[in-house]
Amino acid sequence: MRVWLMCLAGWLAMVTHDSLASPQWLDDVRSVERDGQTGIELVLSQSAYYLSHFPPENGEVLTVYLRVPGLNNDPALPIHENITPRAGTEAWLTQVAFDANESETTLRLSFTQKTDYRVSQGSSDKSILVLFTPAIPSTTPVLSAAEDERIKTLLAQSRDALTGGEVDKAIQILSALISLPPNPYRAEVLELLGVARERKGQKAHAKAVYEQYLAEFPKGEGADRVGQRLAELLSSDLKPQEKLKAVKAAAPSHAWTHNGSFAQYYYRGSNNMGGGAPAVDQSTLYTQFAWNSQQRGERFDSRMVTNVSHQRDFLNAPEDVEINSLYAQIKDKQGGWFAKLGRQSSSGGGVLGRFDGLLAQYNATSTVRLDAIAGYVVELSEKSTLQIHHPFWSVATNFGPYLDGLEIMPYYIRQTADGMLERAAIGY
Repeated sequence: MRVWLMCLAGWLAMVTHDSLASPQWLDDVRSVERDGQTGIELVLSQSAYYLSHFPPENGEVLTVYLRVPGLNNDPALPIHENITPRAGTEAWLTQVAFDANESETTLRLSFTQKTDYRVSQGSSDKSILVLFTPAIPSTTPVLSAAEDERIKTLLAQSRDALTGGEVDKAIQILSALISLPPNPYRAEVLELLGVARERKGQKAHAKAVYEQYLAEFPKGEGADRVGQRLAELLSSDLKPQEKLKAVKAAAPSHAWTHNGSFAQYYYRGSNNMGGGAPAVDQSTLYTQFAWNSQQRGERFDSRMVTNVSHQRDFLNAPEDVEINSLYAQIKDKQGGWFAKLGRQSSSGGGVLGRFDGLLAQYNATSTVRLDAIAGYVVELSEKSTLQIHHPFWSVATNFGPYLDGLEIMPYYIRQTADGMLERAAIGY
């Protein structure tokens, strides 16, 4: 009979600032507009390919199933990360969660209400696109000919009053119109009332009207105009405060955020064969340390990642140290280039598994990305030091996405072993 005992020696999670602000896999949540629909693009730090989603058409919680090359063998599994959408994304989206284990990888989106959506691969192999439209109540009722003519007449009078400088008269007419039941002219009435309040100097009233407009009519040219007016009002309110802030010794606006973890596990195994005294055949202490530091700027995003594990075998004496990840990366959001230096993993360009070196990418156009990788292969038998016996280099071009997510990535890779050609391959 064989008996296994596992003792959890300790677990310490260390977090400074907000750990949700700098996840290792979830990179960003961006507002987008495609084919007349608003939506979001979920950006990850590594390649992730869309497989399916559930429920198929609508719901309050959406689960997206992904294929992430090489993630099944990641020593950090299971992985769970959350990110709270930043200001500017759709108001009914409350949270995005990334979960990965040995059997599946998912993104889970939570909404405040039942939402219709359409899911596909995003603009790159590192993003997922979700287009959706919230449930909007009841359609606008049909007006009688007399009611329609009356509203048109009052609207014309309000426009004439605004043009002639009679702001109080315009506000009086538009306030009466806004109290009417929903009708096809409501959007125009709200916009004109906001303009009239603004010209009157009633900024608080104008902002309230503009916000009501955007809540009822979030799409279209009118929403763009009203959104711009609202933004100008808000920025004008902030200008005096910016001068006061400049005097204070405030923290930098793009400060680094950090999160990490430290864990230890002790494993003990014994067996009892032939009825004799139990013999201990395993006594091992495992230690794992992970740290992630990140800075988001207007132009550059930077990150430093460390993941190290240690194994101490008390029976056989040897110690094993593994440096799983140790790299720094920088992304130029305006220039379109990205670089990562250190111990890392890659599934593109013909590279297989971990390596010590440099990955560089440049977005030549919206559908063409140039990749270059150079470094040394990390051997499985020795992960604690830099190994220079298997140098390689690789170049690749990523075309796509086309036709709802199709991407093509031809590459050439060349690898040597102690000066002898070990591998030369072309693929896609």
